[in-house]
Formats: sequence, structure tokens, C-alpha cells
Amino acid sequence: MIFAQPCSIDSTLTSPGIYPDTVTNLPVGAETQYYEAVIRAVIPADTTISGQSIQIDSIGITGIDGLPSGFTYACGRPSCYILGGTQGCILISGTPAVGQAGIYPLLVKVLIKAKFSGMPVSVPDTLKGYKIRIYDSTHVGLLEDFSSEVFIYPNPAFNVLHVDLYNLQNANGTITIKDIQGRMVYQQQMLFVQGLQKVEIPITTMSNGMYFLRIANDKEIIEKKFYVIQ
Repeated sequence: MIFAQPCSIDSTLTSPGIYPDTVTNLPVGAETQYYEAVIRAVIPADTTISGQSIQIDSIGITGIDGLPSGFTYACGRPSCYILGGTQGCILISGTPAVGQAGIYPLLVKVLIKAKFSGMPVSVPDTLKGYKIRIYDSTHVGLLEDFSSEVFIYPNPAFNVLHVDLYNLQNANGTITIKDIQGRMVYQQQMLFVQGLQKVEIPITTMSNGMYFLRIANDKEIIEKKFYVIQ
């Protein structure tokens, strides 16, 4: 039997963790448009809890609750089990119908198989925090709810401020930063491209304190507050 992989391994991901994390979260979608998102996990071969070494045999995905009607998921590993010391992925896909606009919180159910002091153990767990946001088919421009779809980090920031944007279509706009006195300390004209867009803003010349990031196009404006600590 040939196992067709629905998602591929990303060789640039080497640190144990889940990508994207629940802060960046999953891309947004729109009614009647095909949607897909990939969650990748790098599983360590072992870990330590309370000074005790634990060997991780595998972590399996046993189900995803909360998917929009008609959506499915497929795993990049047979039986949806990712072995310790390897990477695996899940592809979530579907085409939302008219009337399915909304926010869908997901519960990713997993089963952790490990050895603790040489004894095999199986521990069920639920990964919370992921969501799929679907907009109606008449939505145009940048997302109308920037507060949940624009993420800035770290906050407080040091050297570089990272900005993650989710856009439903291309739009010309401006990113501006002002200090607490209202003085502009940074401005960049740019094209907001459809999908996930990552922007890095150098802040090495900014003094410690509070600043306001302003993202605007011809339809919408959003401001987010952040702090600089050099």
C-alpha cells in the first residue's frame, strides 16, 4: 500500500514545538473559497519532568473537534502518529458554504505514548487555542477585525518588532509607528498581500517606552500598543 502524504515536512523547523503556535494561529478563510491550513509538530525524543527522564515513543492525533461542516483533516504520518524525534503534520481543508461565516474554535485531541522509568504510559490530552475564522463571501479588503488577526511580538520588544498580518486580498497600505507624544518614528508604504504576511520592523533606534503601531489602507485603520525595552 502506498501512503500519499497530504502535507510535507519542513526541514527548517528543528526546535521541538508546534507550528504555527496558537498566537499566530491558522489562516482565515472565506465562504465558497477553498481553504487549507497545515499544522506541523516537531516531537522531541525525550524530555525531563521533575528531574525524571521520559522517553517519548509517539504522539498521535485522535481527532479534531469543532471543524466547520464539510471540513476534514489528514495526517502526514500513517495512523496519525508522530514518532519521538521526528516531525509530522496535519492538513485541514474544506470549502465553506454560504452561511458558514464565523469563528470555529478547535480542540485537537492527542494521545501521548511514552516510557517513564522504563514503564510504558499512555496519556490523553487536548490541544486548545487554535481557531478557524471564516468571513462571508461579500467581504473585501483587509480583515475587518484586525484586533484578532494582527499579531505583534514580542511585547515588550527588543531590536526587532515582528508583525503578522492575515489578509483576504491584496491592498496597498501604510505601517506607521508613533511615540507617546504623537511623533512619527517609523513609516513604511507597502502592499498587504493575500494570506499570511510577516513583517519585521527594526526598532534599535527607538528609546525605551510606549509606542503605537498603526496599520491602514483606504478602507480600514487599526492601532496596537507596544513597548520597547533596549
